[in-house]
Amino acid sequence: GGEPIEIAPGLRPRESVDGAWLLYAKADADGLWRRPRRAWQETVAGAEELLVEHLAPQDVMNWAPGRHGVYFIRRPADGPPVLSFLDDARGATTDVFTLTPAFEGWGLDLSPDEKELVIAELLMQESDLRVAVPRSTASPQAD
Repeated sequence: GGEPIEIAPGLRPRESVDGAWLLYAKADADGLWRRPRRAWQETVAGAEELLVEHLAPQDVMNWAPGRHGVYFIRRPADGPPVLSFLDDARGATTDVFTLTPAFEGWGLDLSPDEKELVIAELLMQESDLRVAVPRSTASPQAD
């Protein structure tokens, strides 16, 4: 129980694998942000810092923390999107593989053993149209 505590404005919050950081994206700024994660009450006072500057607004769902860093989608100005990895210890970004130029991701998730990364990609936009006939609650039908 208790009152909710506002920590920071952001999107898709996740804890780092070691529990030391709260990671999140922002609707109004590029990048992936973090702040120290202690007790939630103390997290409010923690200093916010930019962790990954190359996360575009359309990719706020397209990142996943791992034991040694963060996987994310990087969008170079001169080429197609790239799945990249930011190594926490070295502070260096490594490109893992190049995605299709029209890549529209809907999220990343890393397997618990960190051997596989699932990437949700929008391939086709379409809808199923359905018709529903509401039942009247005033006069139930007898069977």
